[in-house]
Amino acid sequence: MSSRSVLILLSGGYDSLFMLNMSKADGHATACLFIDYGQQAAQQEQQAAERACADHGVALYSASITLAESSITPMNGPSGAGPRVVPGRNLALIGLAVNHAASEGYKEVWIGATADDVHDYADCRSGFIMGADAAARAYGVQVCAPLIRRRRSDLVEMVKRSGWVMSAAFSCYSPDENGKPCGDCNSCAQPA
Repeated sequence: MSSRSVLILLSGGYDSLFMLNMSKADGHATACLFIDYGQQAAQQEQQAAERACADHGVALYSASITLAESSITPMNGPSGAGPRVVPGRNLALIGLAVNHAASEGYKEVWIGATADDVHDYADCRSGFIMGADAAARAYGVQVCAPLIRRRRSDLVEMVKRSGWVMSAAFSCYSPDENGKPCGDCNSCAQPA
């Protein structure tokens, strides 16, 4: 068994479920943290996170914070298409995860930033992750983005080769009134 202890920021989406599979396959002591920050898909995401953690036999911690509701909007206007940029979201999520990791004895916090995220999200870029890591080390915790150089299409191919089950994933920023993916946001548009 690996001596690495990992706390994964688990949104219930494809990228974070990929990290859960990867961490377990590598034999790391793994737990996950789901954070409800007022996102429209919080219920669907949490259910996906719960199913995945149950399937993998790992602990799922939950937390909630309140981010400015007006900031959770499409970058390209109210039409629904495009990225949802929530200023400071990953800074807040990483801070909460570092607090939890330090309190519970986890040495690493993993966040699912990918190469596809860097264009739209400043808080998914290497420089941001390195800054968060430098700050977290004051508390004995590393911040890692193990997928940051991989495109989502690469992850899909790796899942196909590995046989990992990703059916629990829910990736949509704006589910419809029935809780189904909207089909318009950039999360829905990514390959899965």
